[in-house]
Amino acid sequence: MGRIEVGGDSEAAFSAKMRATVSQWASGRATGKSASARGINARLDGIRASALTVYRTQSSIRTGVTAEQIKCLLLGMASEQATLLGPSLQRPVRPTGRRGPGGEHG
Repeated sequence: MGRIEVGGDSEAAFSAKMRATVSQWASGRATGKSASARGINARLDGIRASALTVYRTQSSIRTGVTAEQIKCLLLGMASEQATLLGPSLQRPVRPTGRRGPGGEHG
């Protein structure tokens, strides 16, 4: 499980999709010099670097960046994203005057 904190009031958790035994874990890092411990720590370092880059980029564009926004950008999740289908679902469809194969307006 990963956790992103921004300031003291914004926090978001996500799955890092990594596994380690309890005996192999201390202070948020894998312990030891095994290949698996080094791999886990390298991935954790990469996630941290990416999260910091996202935060710095977003902070240079606007104020009030939240941990949830960083998580969404980091994981490639859509956040308040406008879609092509969205507006068409919000407005009624007007008939064009043309009739479809079954005689309905389209």
